[in-house]
Amino acid sequence: MWTPSGVGPGFVDLQVNGALGIDFAGPDLSPAAACHAIAHVLGNGTAAFLPTLVSAPPDVYRRNLAILGQLVRDPALEGRVAGIHLEGPFIAPDDRVLGAHRREHVLRADVALLENLQDWAGGAVRLLTIAAEIEGAADLTAAARRLGMAVSVGHSWATANDLARVRDAGASALTHFGNGIAQTLPRHDNPLVAGLATEGLAAMMILDGHHVTRDFVRAVMRAAGSGSIILTSDAAPVAGLTPGPHRVFEQDVEVTPDGRIWNPVEQHLAGSAACLLDCVNQALDWGLFDRTTVLRAAFDAPLALAGLAAGAWADTARVAHDAVHGRFALTRHRA
Repeated sequence: MWTPSGVGPGFVDLQVNGALGIDFAGPDLSPAAACHAIAHVLGNGTAAFLPTLVSAPPDVYRRNLAILGQLVRDPALEGRVAGIHLEGPFIAPDDRVLGAHRREHVLRADVALLENLQDWAGGAVRLLTIAAEIEGAADLTAAARRLGMAVSVGHSWATANDLARVRDAGASALTHFGNGIAQTLPRHDNPLVAGLATEGLAAMMILDGHHVTRDFVRAVMRAAGSGSIILTSDAAPVAGLTPGPHRVFEQDVEVTPDGRIWNPVEQHLAGSAACLLDCVNQALDWGLFDRTTVLRAAFDAPLALAGLAAGAWADTARVAHDAVHGRFALTRHRA
């Protein structure tokens, strides 16, 4: 079993799908492989993170949630694997919003299945991404909250009314806001306007230089305030691999030299090749965040959303602050 000896502290990432060719939602995931991916993530400026599973078959959930749940509870990992993020399967079966998810794994809202998912994980699921417009979304949200999960909305063509219903039921965020939707939108009635118009939902965003633009981030900050933003990497299982053709999420993608992961057939991104430190540095490079706001977006706010006690991370917070103060003090280590 790998232990985190020598791994430096850093930031808190709520969405990491894997690394080094290891998919946390892959049918061949093993404890050893999961630990290898975890070591890579924690060795690149991430203090704690949520392994994230995209929509997958129930038998994969049953197997992989048990593996990851054990690692969440493993004292040798010092709480750095802070919980699990289920991105699906309760998203919209809508081609405009599926993104890298496979339609055959998308399911209707099912509270009994959600209870099973949390049971298979040994209570380790901390965050659930759902589509707000699917039938039963509000009941599913309320059930998730009872089970100890935060709820975020993503891969969704939600209206403001849809978002208000799940917010009132306990949802608190928008997963990779600005992504997981069609590349062209109606002028007014679209998920971006609905998200910005609905108070009380934090905007999780991927600042890897590919998912959103500087102007988009600036617009979100002007509309919702910098305090509403949470930085996440959405790192794909191919993060840390060399550029070129790869297969991830049951599809063929191309990883470009600058880290863009692109499905050329379906014309969409498939996660990022970044670590959260890259996203923090991008936020600082763009000049939109100061040290205080970037620390909140990459450390305090994700801890709060996941329901984790910030007090246990005091030393990590100090070093994270020092890293931001020095901007590139935490250097990225490539495998």
